[in-house]
Amino acid sequence: MEGCKLVCIISMINFFLTYGVEHHTVTSKLGDVIGLKDTVAFDSEKREVLMYLGIPYAQAPIGELRFSKPVMKAPFTRAYNATFHRPACLQLPTEPLGRLPEFSEDCLYLNIYVPGKVLKERNDKYAVMIWIHGGEFVQGFSDLYAGDVLSAVGEVVVVTINYRLSVYGFLDTGDEQAAGNYAFWDQRLAMQWVHDNIAAFGGNPNLVTVFGQSAGAISVSLHAVYPPNKGLFKRVIAQSGVPTQGITSTKRNNLGNFALALNCNHKDITHVIKCLQNKREDEIRDYFQSSPLSSLQFRPVVDGDFIKGTSTSILKTLSNLESEEAKFFSSLDFLSGVTDKDGVFMLKFLWAPILGLSNGWATSDFPVDRDKFEKQIVPLIAKQFNGASSKLIEDAIIFQYTDWKSPESPYKRRDMLLDLSTDYVFLHPSLHLADIHAGYNSSAETYFYLFSHRLYLDTVTPNWIKGANHGMEIPFVFAFSDRMKPFLSIPKETKVPADEVFLGKYIITKWTNFAKTGNPNEPVQLPIHWSEYKKGTRDYFLLNTNLTSSSIKQSPAEIRMAFWDRVIFSISHYVSKYSAVSKCRCPSEKPRMKRFDMELTTAEDALIALIIISVIIFVVVIILIAYILFARWHDK
Repeated sequence: MEGCKLVCIISMINFFLTYGVEHHTVTSKLGDVIGLKDTVAFDSEKREVLMYLGIPYAQAPIGELRFSKPVMKAPFTRAYNATFHRPACLQLPTEPLGRLPEFSEDCLYLNIYVPGKVLKERNDKYAVMIWIHGGEFVQGFSDLYAGDVLSAVGEVVVVTINYRLSVYGFLDTGDEQAAGNYAFWDQRLAMQWVHDNIAAFGGNPNLVTVFGQSAGAISVSLHAVYPPNKGLFKRVIAQSGVPTQGITSTKRNNLGNFALALNCNHKDITHVIKCLQNKREDEIRDYFQSSPLSSLQFRPVVDGDFIKGTSTSILKTLSNLESEEAKFFSSLDFLSGVTDKDGVFMLKFLWAPILGLSNGWATSDFPVDRDKFEKQIVPLIAKQFNGASSKLIEDAIIFQYTDWKSPESPYKRRDMLLDLSTDYVFLHPSLHLADIHAGYNSSAETYFYLFSHRLYLDTVTPNWIKGANHGMEIPFVFAFSDRMKPFLSIPKETKVPADEVFLGKYIITKWTNFAKTGNPNEPVQLPIHWSEYKKGTRDYFLLNTNLTSSSIKQSPAEIRMAFWDRVIFSISHYVSKYSAVSKCRCPSEKPRMKRFDMELTTAEDALIALIIISVIIFVVVIILIAYILFARWHDK
């Protein structure tokens, strides 16, 4: 009761703080919702926008609802005050932001932004775009991504959502007690809420696009391969993320230390979960503050429900045209892409600590030691292929990502490590997924982009990096909204260069065109036609401030992608095939004496192993020779 009174008091205070600001009330199936009406300025034009902030889409995930799927929020008993933001989900900020929001476990809220002329000049409904934020599933909140300008300029309804993070979103016991992946169920419930209620706010529930960046892109692409989502959205925009990133198949991989630290260790999992559900927010927060890296261990997991298989099995399933996953994915229009230096993310959070540069990664002096590169970093990547940390794979990666004009330079090696990180984690997986989607015989369309512009206001990315850091396209998608600037420590009065304003408006038009029609070229036509992605040619749009007809290109990083497509694929295929054959023990056709059977079996194994090893070496040598010759010919 006291909690309810407090919420009511806060709501009244915020309502009166916005007194003088024009309010707007929408009548929905949930009850009346009071929002704000405001004016936004972009590209020397002013536009009206309606905002409905902090609307709950689920019950507070506390008590028995902690570590369980979300439950839909009941209708309002009185007019709901949606004139201010509600708390963000609990997290440990790993980056110094400007203004931080309030954090709480009661955080499952969404914000809706609607073009101001919706009830004046239109009888039909707007296309809807649901944004899912990134942040490695441990950080982020919806308020950071103000959709006011995107909505007003692009003439779409924009919805931004919160979802549970870290332990709250991914604690997993490996069984039905706590299956994990609650974050994805939060997202799905928000999509269901939008489907059921967005018409009252001027949105078309049958014209929904889900879009996100990094962990948000992983999320939307996972939703795109989950067949029960049929009808909740029609299109997908994945910015630097694919459904195969960051999934662990290890059950109960993250419960032990956490439960032990909170004095909830018990043989009976039911007792453990009950104990954890009864812990206070501050007790859990204190644990992660004392052990910040612990929050990173709570990840998406193969639960047999939302995520049914490992990364490899997901790709195999999508390649099977008869699977329900492939049928659903092929029915969706799909736009995806990366930044040309997405790998900066890996340099900062993964490789810099290995190199002993945790506090100096952003400086121009970022040498990459040869031993650490070849003996620590490359093996970590190589072992991802079928579990076989093959020396052949390691040697091939080292060969490809060595600058042979200056092979001993730690700074050239630094540049090659950035390319390796971008290619392995972002570019190649994204192209592979686009290949799969474009290969379907369906009416759905496929588009791809490569964003390469370094933001004028970017004070974070090291000067030696010439290109776009991870996430640098986001300010352009959201049109440098003034409401975003305080969170980024950018003064509201900061002027955005004219060329970046132009690029922002261009990207907004392409993104919202796609949301409306599935084609980024329609209905608002712009000078450059974005060619549809084809598997054989890999057509893409190079997005930067120098937009010309030559911005439409084919096969990004062609030689490096050929390396992953052909060389690494061939090596990993033969290594895994040899591993499978060498473990085989085939029954003999006729009974033999045990002694001779053992000798013959051993001889057969030795012969098979010798033949396969010879074939592997021969094939790899041929591939490498052909590859080197092709690379030299291409350089000429």
